[in-house]
Amino acid sequence: PFDKNVERTQKIKDRTNLVLYYMNDQGKITEEEYTAAKKEVEEESGVSRNIVSNIIDKLVEIGILEIDTTYAKKGYKYN
Repeated sequence: PFDKNVERTQKIKDRTNLVLYYMNDQGKITEEEYTAAKKEVEEESGVSRNIVSNIIDKLVEIGILEIDTTYAKKGYKYN
């Protein structure tokens, strides 16, 4: 039972971040609102940097983001 709750909570977090991404991408929220909302989701839901990294990896996998090699550190850009 505990594993199902953790899995469900993770799905909610993933969906929330994906919706925030699309809202920002479509101009429904500003970059500042997007950043603040993602931070709030992380703080309120206990989302770790690892979770955010997993979400970014998923966005790369589905073709929404791509790795941008022009940055000194690991960077991403919209497709």
